Amino acid sequence: MTTARAAAERYRSSVRGCLLGGAVGNALGAPVERWSADRVLAARATGGVRDYPTDGPLPPGSITADTQLALFTAQGLIRAGIRRDRGIGLTVAVVHEAYDHWLDTQLRPEPAPDAVGPLGRQPWLHQRRDPGRTTPAALTANRRTGPRHGHRADNDSKGSGAVTRVAPLGLLPPDGAPDHWFFTSAADVARYTHGHPTARLAAGALGSIVHRLVGGADLDEALDAALDLLAGHEGHEETTAALHRARALARGTRPGTAGSAGAAGSAGTPGTPGTAGSAGTGDTAGLPGAAGAVGMAGAAVAAGVAGPADAVHLAHVANAVAAGALGTGRVAEEALAIAVCAALTAPGPQDVLDALSIAVTHPGGTAATGAVCGQLVGARHGETALPPELVFRLEGRGTVLELADDLAFEFTRSERLHGDYGPETGWRQRYS
Repeated sequence: MTTARAAAERYRSSVRGCLLGGAVGNALGAPVERWSADRVLAARATGGVRDYPTDGPLPPGSITADTQLALFTAQGLIRAGIRRDRGIGLTVAVVHEAYDHWLDTQLRPEPAPDAVGPLGRQPWLHQRRDPGRTTPAALTANRRTGPRHGHRADNDSKGSGAVTRVAPLGLLPPDGAPDHWFFTSAADVARYTHGHPTARLAAGALGSIVHRLVGGADLDEALDAALDLLAGHEGHEETTAALHRARALARGTRPGTAGSAGAAGSAGTPGTPGTAGSAGTGDTAGLPGAAGAVGMAGAAVAAGVAGPADAVHLAHVANAVAAGALGTGRVAEEALAIAVCAALTAPGPQDVLDALSIAVTHPGGTAATGAVCGQLVGARHGETALPPELVFRLEGRGTVLELADDLAFEFTRSERLHGDYGPETGWRQRYS
């Protein structure tokens, strides 16, 4: 296989992995949002959430609005790509228009005759799946004034919905734009519905991280690049601090130091998060202690239900996340931090289910944290690393993969699909 062919196949696998992984993580975490804290902690004590819960209001594997909107982001980018035939550069504001098309699916029980694109014509997407208040309200308000695509929302929200939908911005070919474009474009897309600076900057950081992962960087390298970009923006402090806490917890260190976060009294496990006196790990009462965590994690590995990431460390980080060390994940910077921490703690392709489990086993916005974690591990490792026992039951799997392939086609093979002087393949009609 040629180097170019191998690179093309890896790129396509990253695109598929990101969109599919995000949907899987979203579906895994969504039912957990309805659980009591006691139930979450009980699940953590037995190894965490590792399969779709069966007692939710929807069938196991059902997605939420987080995935719906991520898919419409991708469709908007494809439509923006097609517009380049007119001599227009890639206009990210077309994604704002795509969110209007998503809003139509929330207001109509079935597709309209003039529905736009393959997503607008999908009956199964015409369902309200916990979209929250901020995004529909911002899009509705914008409609009343024009609409004015590309304008900032008139609110001060920094809810997690600002980050869960922007990963597709990072999926464009890594050599197709300067590095800062991926940050800025994801940040701009977030502000269409969420007006708080932290929402915008957390989204920008995710766009940058995904871009780097698609280009072959590991997550630590991608995080370094995102932190460098963040530092140049006013108001970055909340997002920067959250990401430093995430990395520190994943490494077992205090934020900003290379040393141990352990305290006296944690003999035998210096620097392990979740032990008495550790910095910023939250209240772990009711979770297994060090000995219990060791035994539980070791048993999970032996039984084949946990990957080979360091089992003791993984259990301690999972306990800390479950106890709220990084917050609830209901705001943008916390959702990003929890997802990054989970993916850093379980970094290998064989550890994907461990990462997803950490991301969704906590009392909070688990649909969002699962979605973002799935996007990260999918972009890094590709679709084949995703747990098949979850993938095959995912709602809309065929649509997700179709759209992922179309996104890759538009930005790597568009000359075979459309142009000012042809060919005319039906591609424009598909996305009109």
